[in-house]
Amino acid sequence: MSFTPKVQVPLSTAPGVYWVLVEADSGQAIDESNELDNTAAVQVEVREPCRPDRFEPNDSQASAASLVPSEQAGLALCPFDQDWFAIAAPAGATWDIGIMFSHTDGDLDLRVYDPLVSASLPIATSTSSTDDEAVTVTTPLATTLFVRVNGYGGQSAGYALEVLRR
Repeated sequence: MSFTPKVQVPLSTAPGVYWVLVEADSGQAIDESNELDNTAAVQVEVREPCRPDRFEPNDSQASAASLVPSEQAGLALCPFDQDWFAIAAPAGATWDIGIMFSHTDGDLDLRVYDPLVSASLPIATSTSSTDDEAVTVTTPLATTLFVRVNGYGGQSAGYALEVLRR
């Protein structure tokens, strides 16, 4: 007999660690030599559900949300998602771009693309294993910079994005 465990957790369940307990033959209807192996327990962590932020849908370069230099707080990257932002960059501008987050919530990475340089390769990358990521880029020609925030291995976390022009 095959068994595929599947448990539905109600949305009203508070975040935390829970145990799923399974007991087979609880009425001892089947005679067996070891009645002590009829139970199993699995630990389950319930996390706060990820809710899309105000810039969604911005899951691709084509749907990137336009930004002006500022800090955008209260953003959320959901599991296996990516957020894209577009910045109109004049010639000769230098930009400090960063994301602030807690690495214990999730490992986020930052990449900046300039389509005048390459359509698919970033011009700047920050992929550390600590809190926060930051890059500095200069645009010799007027262009649109594309900023991509993604979670390493599909991870997710809340974050703030800061875009400053020097």
